[in-house]
Amino acid sequence: MSPTARATLSLATIVFLAAPPIAAHAPTERVLTNRIPAAALTHLDLTALDGTVTLTADPSPTATDVVIAVTVNAAPKRLGHKVPAVELADVALDWQATANVLRVGLTHAAEGAVDAVWTVTVPARFSARVDAHDASVTIDGLAGGVDARVNSGLRGRRGALTVDVPRGRLTLSMGVGDIRATRRSAEFSSAVVSSTVGDAELYLIGHEIVAPHKPGPGHRLSLDGRGGDALAVTVSVGDVSLKIG
Repeated sequence: MSPTARATLSLATIVFLAAPPIAAHAPTERVLTNRIPAAALTHLDLTALDGTVTLTADPSPTATDVVIAVTVNAAPKRLGHKVPAVELADVALDWQATANVLRVGLTHAAEGAVDAVWTVTVPARFSARVDAHDASVTIDGLAGGVDARVNSGLRGRRGALTVDVPRGRLTLSMGVGDIRATRRSAEFSSAVVSSTVGDAELYLIGHEIVAPHKPGPGHRLSLDGRGGDALAVTVSVGDVSLKIG
């Protein structure tokens, strides 16, 4: 090999060794799953942050597990909105069972920093509390009662909360968006639906409960029953509908 060739090879070797390592691409999506034995549990407490929640009752009468799948993406940056920096690779599914309550959420995540798409199945006997920020939430089939709170929709859109359950207490609230709730049992102690800015509708066994609109941009309807569960559905800005029976 000539001296010139040796010099060229040595220089190439030096450049290769000095070059910085190629950085691995950070994940843009995480899929987290778990199946949790729930024979001794009766209540789910879910902190959902931003995104979508689909919570359904397992149709099997012998179901004893809670099945969770959540897809987590980095939220798009919004001009003028400061959010905590989150490493998607660090986000994890977190759960804790205490007495009869299963608490579920995400670690190393924050409102506005990630979008989470939740799909959760629980035994039909369960009650649930869902705390979501900017989200669309659907809850179907739970017989133990539902307490759900949504701030608004993703990135300035209207939020959505849809609930269809056979029975149980309902406490549903929305900041900006719409609530559509159906409770199949006609037995209840009291029912209140209200919107501070928007319309409210209340139906009992297919018949609309009519009440005059008071002066102002909102509407409120109430009804007394003879059962044991209280039903309260409220929206700050948006429309609300509750169907009983």
